[in-house]
Order: sequence, then C-alpha cells, then structure tokens
Amino acid sequence: MNRRELFRFLYGLGLGVVAAETYERLYNIPALERAFRKEIEYWLSQYLDAKRKTEDLSSRLKKVKKK
Repeated sequence: MNRRELFRFLYGLGLGVVAAETYERLYNIPALERAFRKEIEYWLSQYLDAKRKTEDLSSRLKKVKKK
C-alpha cells in the first residue's frame, strides 16, 4: 500500500465518521435513546407496582384465612 492509497483510506474513514456524526445530530438519536429508557422505566415501575399490590392482597388473604 503506498501513501496515496493510505491517505485515500484515511480520508474515506474520516468522511464516514463525519457522516455518522451528522446523522446522529440531525435525527437527534440521543433523544430517541432517552425516550426508550423512559419507556422501559415506566413499564418496569408498572410491573413493580402490580407485583407489590399482588403481594399485599396475598398477605391480606392469608390473614383473613387465619381468622
């Protein structure tokens, strides 16, 4: 590989990085990731609330059965 081929390769690699960075900034990819994380956190909290309520009702039922 001679110098010209090396410089062409590095130039192409640099253009690829610039294109990827521009795409991320134009389409606001980090905001998409934050929205996805918020959605996951929401459904996880819903699951934990339902689990807590189920355990509470189960313990109430056991108390009633003991009486």
